[in-house]
Amino acid sequence: MPSDQFLQEVLLPAAAKDPKGETPMHIGLRYLETFGSTALSTSPFKHKIVGLDAYGKVTSPLRRYGDMILHWQIEAALREEARTGRSLVTDKKVEDVDRRFLPFSANVLNTIIVGLQPREKMISRSKSYSEMFWISQLLFRAHHFGETALPLGKTLRAYVHDDFSGHATFGWGVGCYIMDLNVTGTLMQEVGSQQVTAKMGDVWECEIEQVDCYKRVVILKAVRLLERAEDGPG
Repeated sequence: MPSDQFLQEVLLPAAAKDPKGETPMHIGLRYLETFGSTALSTSPFKHKIVGLDAYGKVTSPLRRYGDMILHWQIEAALREEARTGRSLVTDKKVEDVDRRFLPFSANVLNTIIVGLQPREKMISRSKSYSEMFWISQLLFRAHHFGETALPLGKTLRAYVHDDFSGHATFGWGVGCYIMDLNVTGTLMQEVGSQQVTAKMGDVWECEIEQVDCYKRVVILKAVRLLERAEDGPG
């Protein structure tokens, strides 16, 4: 569903039902998904989340090859402006402007982007996996071996943001956000003889059932329903 349609038909009506006019988190997350993901391009295009017709960023050239390329391009442009004494800003189309002074042409950049885009996603995913691994290690040692005491009490609050999260070892559950730890987890739909019907937008009081360090997953067991999005506190 397009962003504008989702806003009018889903997000705004949901916010109108809330006493404080707030949008439920699970609907807000779905709304953000309608904007798409980050993309690399040699031509400017609208950045919907930021609300700009064009957007670009560059960080330290010591971090990634893509940042090095951008710094080389920027340096070449500044040197060209200093040499000619005039600004390179123009209303002309990109293909109608001479940019031969740049170290990387548009064709070369488009070729580089093919491999650079998935590499950037891999870097982000690896960083996220690394952080979650060490969080899992902490919770694993605290829960299963009592090596440290977590200042959180016995139970945690879990906000259900997804209606499905499969786990081969422990069965099926729903994706949730552990509010007290600021990490994601899986709330199991069935633990022993206990059957849980969790819906997106629910807030459940939970206990840690298992911590899987290999898959970086915190498995939660429901204690009681605290809040349901459509009918307020439970």
